[in-house]
Amino acid sequence: MISTRRGFLRGLVAAVAATAIPTSGRWSPVALAATADSATIAVTPVVRAGQAADWEPLGPAASITRLFTPASGPLFAATAAELLRSDDAGATWTQVGLPGPRRENAAIEVDPTDHRVIFADTDDGLQRSDDDGSTWTTIFPTTRKTLTLAISPADPNTLYLAQGSGQFVDFWFSRSRDRGATWEQLAEAHSGASCGWVVYLLTPHPTDPNRLFRTADCYAGRNLSDDLEESRDAGTTWHKTASPRTAYPKLIVGGSGVEPARLIMAADNDFRGGGSTLFTSPDDGATWMPILENQGGGTMTGAKEPSVTIGGLAYNPTSPANVYVGMNSKADPYKPVDFGLVNATNDGGATWTPLGTQPLKQINGLALGIDGRYLFAATGDGVQRIMLG
Repeated sequence: MISTRRGFLRGLVAAVAATAIPTSGRWSPVALAATADSATIAVTPVVRAGQAADWEPLGPAASITRLFTPASGPLFAATAAELLRSDDAGATWTQVGLPGPRRENAAIEVDPTDHRVIFADTDDGLQRSDDDGSTWTTIFPTTRKTLTLAISPADPNTLYLAQGSGQFVDFWFSRSRDRGATWEQLAEAHSGASCGWVVYLLTPHPTDPNRLFRTADCYAGRNLSDDLEESRDAGTTWHKTASPRTAYPKLIVGGSGVEPARLIMAADNDFRGGGSTLFTSPDDGATWMPILENQGGGTMTGAKEPSVTIGGLAYNPTSPANVYVGMNSKADPYKPVDFGLVNATNDGGATWTPLGTQPLKQINGLALGIDGRYLFAATGDGVQRIMLG
């Protein structure tokens, strides 16, 4: 069953009237104003009968924080403490050896072009393995914490490293052009105790090695939004490409395949406002329009409906009208997610439909298999997959 954006999930879930959130926030010249026909939804669990394909739990019995689908084949799933590998689309898993000592939730990254190359943050610095985790070499000795490591799919020798101090009042941003053998520092900042550094998004462009997207800053309680910034000189300089009102860009996909100018961005509102918006740009980020929006929840409006935020985003580069979004619902902004839903469109966001039997546990990421056969979801109780028709 497919519904329009305006009527998304009506008849399938209990709808709650949307309450507008405050309109304070920053705008760029390419403002992301919500239009009258952008979808406003509130969701509760629903089971769809007669569905040909359904979500299949694959294990492991742990909360999955990240998924990696390198072009060389295997599927990887990260937990707070482990990295697991599957060579049969998630049917079976083996543990990848990681270096130590490592704190919980320390950064892990898999080369998007070569599964043998893995990076892991440790208490002694950033390390790299070139042999599937059998041996490790320290490539950035430091006591700083890795906030985010990003690898350019267009040039995997190019790495971007964002680091912070223990209290997140200090920030460093560095780049390597030789897979971590040498580094150059591009930025450094120290804020005292007035704010804390967070990197919400750091994503290299999939086909242009000089392009990079980010949402990062030193945030305090007065902040309700931030910009999506882009660099076209490998992180040396930056410019705003979007400023969603009262929201923080969290995920971006697109830029390759049959529509290389198509970009899709997910932004979560500040938790005090609640809600989220999915945007698309048909012109390489020059203009943006909302294709799926949830308003309400949070604490500033007093609204009673749940807040729905975006926990995963994927699309098919060979058929970019096919977009998949993982959405998490919570009734109380200070408590864990109640459940997750995955919704899909095959017409670029004009209409949406739930994908598979719902609900799932909290969704922490979505990944399309390299052959496009399966969609994988990183959830609070393991990896789930669904076969795409």
